[in-house]
Amino acid sequence: MSRTLRALVPLLAAGVAATALSTPALAGPVAATDPGVSRSTEDVAHWKAAHDTDPHVPLSAAARADLDRRTEAARRHLAARPEATSRTLTGTQQAQRTSYWCGPAAVSGALAVRHVSLSQTGTANLLRTTTDGTDWSGTNANVPKQYQTGYPVADVLTYKLHSAGATYHPVGLSYDPTAKEKSAYRTRLVTDIDNGWDMVGDAWEAPGGPHLVGHPGNQEIFHWFTIRGYSSSGAYTQYQDSVHGASSISWSSGVPAYSTMSSDTITTINGGRGYVW
Repeated sequence: MSRTLRALVPLLAAGVAATALSTPALAGPVAATDPGVSRSTEDVAHWKAAHDTDPHVPLSAAARADLDRRTEAARRHLAARPEATSRTLTGTQQAQRTSYWCGPAAVSGALAVRHVSLSQTGTANLLRTTTDGTDWSGTNANVPKQYQTGYPVADVLTYKLHSAGATYHPVGLSYDPTAKEKSAYRTRLVTDIDNGWDMVGDAWEAPGGPHLVGHPGNQEIFHWFTIRGYSSSGAYTQYQDSVHGASSISWSSGVPAYSTMSSDTITTINGGRGYVW
């Protein structure tokens, strides 16, 4: 399948989509090669398809089955729970210590909400983060083999939290996420937050497309961030951003530590990458 055609359909039946392996998760950010004028979601999807270099690592049959099982459990939770319009977990925002350590900062923050302490240095070692950032897929985390799936963020979270009964999965998104993908994200968001677990998003911000709060809209930015709450029954996502307070990033002063955005917009920003839940 050509890169252009991939912009129009989900890449894998398991829901694991593409991402740019060889470009930074937040190494700078990456300078845009295009003027970054405001684009339609379709234009952004085609742009991402044309710039994608991820290996598209497939999930194993067992992992896909477990993802399906958890998804069905999330639907049942949403149907059965008492109405709760919002919930926010403890804030654990920390400034990333280098321009390319958004992955370690996001994972360290997600662990901290479960009272697991792991420094950004230790997290970077487990994630095999390099100066190019933290990969969405294509790299085995520095964890025991039984936890390795080729998705380092999910694997490190599972490894560190398995004793508490956690299994994290990567959920890939189409370049232009569908209504079904957006609905599934909201269901998973509410379920995980209700149960006291952070999620981790992997933003691929295209020039001229939607960006996280305070991120310069004319630049391409790859960025991991920690998802910590919801409001309006999941219509809005609360997240924390490690760019805030990061002295190595020139525009960090304009980025809040904690923000709230439309969940549909968050899903669109993560298009071509995804989220870990």
